[in-house]
Amino acid sequence: MHKISLTIFLLVSYVIVVAQRYSDSTMIIGQGHIGRVTINMEESQLNHVFEPQMIKTEKKSSEGDEYSVIMITLKGDSKPSLELETMCMDVCVVSRIKLFSSQMQTVKKIGIGSTVAALKAAHGIASVVGGEKGIMIYTEDFDQLAFVVNVPKLKSTPGKVFEKTALPDDAIIEWIYMY
Repeated sequence: MHKISLTIFLLVSYVIVVAQRYSDSTMIIGQGHIGRVTINMEESQLNHVFEPQMIKTEKKSSEGDEYSVIMITLKGDSKPSLELETMCMDVCVVSRIKLFSSQMQTVKKIGIGSTVAALKAAHGIASVVGGEKGIMIYTEDFDQLAFVVNVPKLKSTPGKVFEKTALPDDAIIEWIYMY
């Protein structure tokens, strides 16, 4: 009887662990993390969060520094959902995260495809700064996280500070940058 109970317990435990490992269909964006992926997480730990076929890693080098760019494609997405950049010393750790999928949202339901008006209402806008690939919106709720929009009438010069009111409310969040 004890063997059967133990076997059932182990089987149920295994099913729960597997279900939790791959259940992040809508991953929550938080301070320093997206779902269970965190800034400073060891690259080797990604295999505990995502199925191996979801991960594509490209090793790179710049001025003698080695790093990886890891593309994660979530189920339901036809193109990469996240791009993780690592820094490598003794081990490689996640140093930057770019989010491209609408499956990922803040607890207040803000993510790719949300409007500036919705972002403003949910998280407040602290500052607006030009970036290399769009205008970066920093909120009152998150440090080290930028919601990126493309507003053609506003020239996005890196480092240029914009008035919060310069952004049209209907501008759409195209991607999110976490560092």
